[in-house]
Amino acid sequence: MTSYFNIFNFRNTMTKYNIVYINLIFIVFILHSHQSSFAEDTPYTLNKTMHISDYEITLYKHLHDYDDDILIASQSGKEIWKYNAHRIEFERWINAPDALSFPHIGTNVTGGTNSQIIVQSWSGGAHCCNQTHVLDLGSKLTDIIPPSSGDYPQYYIYIKKQNNYRFVTYDNIFSYWHSSFAQSAAPKLIFIYKDNKYELDKEFMKKNSDVYSYSHKTLINDSDWSLFNYDNTPVLPSKLLNYVINLTYSGKIKYAEKIFLESWPANIPGKTDFFNRLFHCRIRMSTYWSDIASMNSVAALPPEGNCPSYDE
Repeated sequence: MTSYFNIFNFRNTMTKYNIVYINLIFIVFILHSHQSSFAEDTPYTLNKTMHISDYEITLYKHLHDYDDDILIASQSGKEIWKYNAHRIEFERWINAPDALSFPHIGTNVTGGTNSQIIVQSWSGGAHCCNQTHVLDLGSKLTDIIPPSSGDYPQYYIYIKKQNNYRFVTYDNIFSYWHSSFAQSAAPKLIFIYKDNKYELDKEFMKKNSDVYSYSHKTLINDSDWSLFNYDNTPVLPSKLLNYVINLTYSGKIKYAEKIFLESWPANIPGKTDFFNRLFHCRIRMSTYWSDIASMNSVAALPPEGNCPSYDE
């Protein structure tokens, strides 16, 4: 095989045009060799790169879907932030409503003036977990982490009248509570970023409720009332549970309690017990109970002492 030294001697006898040609062939050969070894030695491929000001955001995707991706943020050529997680994305939402548009790259979603990048990851698995990071690209990078809610979607919505954004996710305290995951109540939580932290925007939640309303006839005649669990307790219809829980999370707990009691058929036992389990136990176990209580103008009492330690 001809050595590089022999090539060098050989090209001295050639015209300048042939020298350029052989140099190009040699460079292509070297580059091809590096690319081949890169593909063989690492399980990552470059997915996308974004430049904003003196920042560079680069996403490397793992070749195997079940392994972590890597996102690297560099400033002025120096790596300053690294994120290893499963199925990382930016420029698009993970598990958000289909019609929801993604903020333009660089849009500030927390009320400031710096450019920002929204990064999301999903761990995979049956029901877990989404995570959102907002990279605030000021003179120094700041990682702003909104509240997490397990498998439920996380996204920002634009409020045109106020020309700002709210962070939206869902309370997971009711996951699998007397229902399948698909039918579990998942009340919407809407956050505003104030004083360098996220807090529930209670007034916005009260004024912008999207609770689906059911008639009393629909609730009391629900066919699910004819179903029973293995311990002979009634299956609570998902329509009723979702309705009264969502009413509570929009500031209407008194009305929710009334609907619950009036919609329970007279021939089905357990009304008082389940009322207490829901309104005096489960709801009060939520991380956000103090805010929900305040929204409803009721005392943020702790779960009652007789609450089941494990209530499916």
